[in-house]
Amino acid sequence: MKTMILVLPFLSSVHGSMVRIVAESAEDLAAVRFDNEEANEWARISATGAQQLSTDADIVSGGISIRQVYEEVAELRLQNAELRSMMWPMLPPSVLDLTGTDSDLKGFVGGFTDGTYGYMVPYNGAYSGKVARFLLSDFSSVSVLDLIATDSDLKGFRGGFTDGTYGYMVPYHNGAYSGKVARFLLSDFSSVSVLDLTATDSDLKGFYGGFTDGTYGYMVPKSYHNGAYSGKVARFLLSDFSSVSVLDLTAMDSDLKGFVGGFTDGTYGYMVPHYNGANFGKVARFSLSDFSSVSVLDLTATDSDLKGFHGGFTDGTYGYLVPNTNGAPFGKVARFLLSDFSTVSVLDLTASDLEGFVGGFTDGTYGYMVPYSFGKVARFSLSDFSSVSVLDLTATDSDLKGFHGGFTDGTYGYMVPYSFGKVARFSVVSHTQGIGWTSSP
Repeated sequence: MKTMILVLPFLSSVHGSMVRIVAESAEDLAAVRFDNEEANEWARISATGAQQLSTDADIVSGGISIRQVYEEVAELRLQNAELRSMMWPMLPPSVLDLTGTDSDLKGFVGGFTDGTYGYMVPYNGAYSGKVARFLLSDFSSVSVLDLIATDSDLKGFRGGFTDGTYGYMVPYHNGAYSGKVARFLLSDFSSVSVLDLTATDSDLKGFYGGFTDGTYGYMVPKSYHNGAYSGKVARFLLSDFSSVSVLDLTAMDSDLKGFVGGFTDGTYGYMVPHYNGANFGKVARFSLSDFSSVSVLDLTATDSDLKGFHGGFTDGTYGYLVPNTNGAPFGKVARFLLSDFSTVSVLDLTASDLEGFVGGFTDGTYGYMVPYSFGKVARFSLSDFSSVSVLDLTATDSDLKGFHGGFTDGTYGYMVPYSFGKVARFSVVSHTQGIGWTSSP
């Protein structure tokens, strides 16, 4: 097998560094992409030239696989943070103002994508039911689905997700705590159905975030009603959108209530601790297979500041919790090892004045924290859990602050606007989404 070697000189300004890409065909070379435009231009020119070359000096026989080289490049990124930043810079965002389509399109809490469109979950101070959908490919075409036209209670959601066929809205508060899950068909963006969880248990209302494992949908318990915060996880079968079961986490530990956001790694579901009468730090983990086995990880045993999180996600190896408030805004990202559900490490973003986030996601290379009352997106390296970079969205538009959740489509990251209607989009490392990579909300 013939192996092609491509040397990119675009990084020569960084200590004279070069990046060598080895591929087994010209097509492999042409498929290589960086987030640096100069790098992409060198790759394009070199790959095109490689297709025309035939001498052994230019096409070298060898056994180096493209996987080995990717691993070498990844190691190079680990060793040189400056080089890594050059290869995947945080570029200025582009902006889509949803209120240009409808003045009501603002005040969203959470969002998601089906790979073709982005969807914004309606909450708003006036308890909106208008789902905003925008086309990812042009980042300009916007359409609206008003759920209230189906049922006047379908408003005031917090969080949402998709199973690839339907979009699901997580019920929170529509003037009172609500338990009606709204489901709409992605293909026509008009067909709406409703599942009232309170028909199964009157406590099943006031959820804050949700997720799916592909078979069931899970609602994260948050609300304060009947004089108490809830610890009841509601699970419903996607296939019939009617079968509901309940897991009361407080039966395991009375502190396990008042969560904000959750995620799954495909084996377990994880509930993110926020406030149960006080900010707390106990992560609840339950088995998806039996929907009954519960275990607890108290993050405050590692650091007393680790409480009051708002959303979380996983990269398949670790779970990450988004720091929000523990009595005051804080910036300590908590990371725990999924395999033992006990090993905890901390990344303190506070030194960079980064604290008080709401939601986050990963592209498989970096973790991203969504800014709530400000406009600085914090990005940290998953590989070393220490290298941090910042993208100040307000440098592009002074309105770009106060987001409530975010997600990625594999090419861009999207910030969900809370008190306004401007969606901010910025480049991330190209990737294929993994299970649990985006927090809810």
